[in-house]
Amino acid sequence: MKFFKDSKKNLIYILAILLLLAGFIAWTLFIKPIGFSKPDMNMTAVKAEKMALSQADGSDDDKNSIGKSASGDAKDGEKSDKKSDKEGKKEQEKDKKQDEKPNNSISVEKGKGGLDGITNSDRATDKEGNGNIGKSTIIPQKNDGKLKIMTDLRNADVTDNQLKNNDLKFYAYLENASKGTSLRVRIRNSTTGDNGKTLKGDGKNFKAHLVRGENIITLIVKEKGKITHHVSFVINLMAKKADEKNPTIGKHPPTIKAWVDGDAVEGTKIVTSNRNFTLILQALTYKGKSLPYDNIRVTFDGRAADPPTGNGRYEYSFFLENPKVGDSEHHTITVTAWDDEGNSTFKKYDLLYNFVDSGDVIGKCYVTIDATTIGLGILGDGFEYEVKQDEPASYAILAALDYYGFKADYSGTKDAGFYLKGIRAGGIAEGASVPSNLAAKVVEDGLSNYTKLATVVRDSILQFQYSSGSGWMYTIDGVNYPGKGMSQYFLNGRNNHITLRFTLGYGKDLGLVVTDPPTKLSSYCGIWINGGYEPRHTFGDWKIVKNPTCDAEGIEERVCSVCGEKETKVIPKLEHKWEEVSRKEPTATEDGYIEYKCKVCGTTRREVLPKGTNP
Repeated sequence: MKFFKDSKKNLIYILAILLLLAGFIAWTLFIKPIGFSKPDMNMTAVKAEKMALSQADGSDDDKNSIGKSASGDAKDGEKSDKKSDKEGKKEQEKDKKQDEKPNNSISVEKGKGGLDGITNSDRATDKEGNGNIGKSTIIPQKNDGKLKIMTDLRNADVTDNQLKNNDLKFYAYLENASKGTSLRVRIRNSTTGDNGKTLKGDGKNFKAHLVRGENIITLIVKEKGKITHHVSFVINLMAKKADEKNPTIGKHPPTIKAWVDGDAVEGTKIVTSNRNFTLILQALTYKGKSLPYDNIRVTFDGRAADPPTGNGRYEYSFFLENPKVGDSEHHTITVTAWDDEGNSTFKKYDLLYNFVDSGDVIGKCYVTIDATTIGLGILGDGFEYEVKQDEPASYAILAALDYYGFKADYSGTKDAGFYLKGIRAGGIAEGASVPSNLAAKVVEDGLSNYTKLATVVRDSILQFQYSSGSGWMYTIDGVNYPGKGMSQYFLNGRNNHITLRFTLGYGKDLGLVVTDPPTKLSSYCGIWINGGYEPRHTFGDWKIVKNPTCDAEGIEERVCSVCGEKETKVIPKLEHKWEEVSRKEPTATEDGYIEYKCKVCGTTRREVLPKGTNP
């Protein structure tokens, strides 16, 4: 009865309880499912269980990340309800163009699918596929009721033999999706154009026909007609590459060449006492063209090698740890090279390291100083130096300059950052004169003018002295100009010959092809070394520019594909081919004749038959 005594107060309590109950029901049935909690949405891509493919290291690879929203803001889910109709139309246009910016967060959990079991764990360069080498981050995901993209797609390098008819089967669907939420799947490759193509599936399972090169598959989430999230995966379809069981693949497999310092590696066995070991590699197509470094994969004891230095001939550096047992240890180096036509070659080297302690002698080298580019030829030759463990080439260079009586002008130290700016000595450059054919190349290349090239500083040979591309470079056994500084290159002590050479054109006058910095010429098509000049043009086929006739010689020429220089030669005159076209017999009182006409040029001639004769 007490309850009814204060009916007004009790009515307020009842109404409050009913309002709370109604709010809870509305939250559960309406507000939460349509995305009120979008700022906390966690989009998940399912990881293939056995996938060991190369992918971007870490979770911030923009090729394997989910867009927070069409605007890229973490709070876009909350802001999207406030957008105008005009902004909504803009987002729909973005959907067509596939231009959404990706977010840098993705959760991954185990799964199996079309890429399950496809591996490429030994790849060593980013450009063979998409991304760096790295282990996938596995984050177990609970079913927390939030919207997720479920898929078995991954960034992947796939070869032709791993798929049937180059068709990739995969699944992609939404979990915990509310009404009005949908998933679209699009593929973009060289056959679809920039906008890509929509893939049709059964709501879960899809099939994508891949083509050679990059195939970008994008999963797009739309809520109430607006794009809110997306994730893209890059599947790179490549030709099957050579391996140890199949060392060559294709009609024209590349040729792999190797050097230790300047000595060519014959066979597959290498012996060294230099623990700062450098292997120089070059891969050539069947047409003799050098393959870029991202078409070469190198491993050392099963692990990917660090990116090389150099240009065309690439230097791969390996630090050899002390042997675990005894004073020597074997290591394995593998090299795989491929072109863009499906040809590839595999080579395996056995490297034997014989331990030598730091500071102990591992061999010797010889040092020569060459200034042929300014007409001085060889300035010093025959210096011998003992190469010690852990001593870079800068030690031998400085010792040689001191031996020849030259003062080195350099920055850095012998052990780090060493850069030789020039050399000095009384009268060292006296009589210097740039060869005329080289001067023409340097001027044409825009690196100097004839006045500057003719200006001689008697007591020094320094960088930038004759041209903006002048300075000192070094070569090992005349084969390789290392792509690293002298304090970073460690000699193997195999009686190597180091030559310090002065250049006027970034090394183009020494036989190098240089594209950085960009100038008019990438090569001078000749070398000015060792006191002389040797042309090295890359000529095309001979072409006739003037046809020969029976009365005049012809001319044919060929053009260097690098510098444009022309070479001509004379085509001998053609021989007449006469045939009789008319005749008049002589008489006793009148000459006769025979008329001839050349079948080649049409010229005519007449042979007289004297009178009184009867031929």
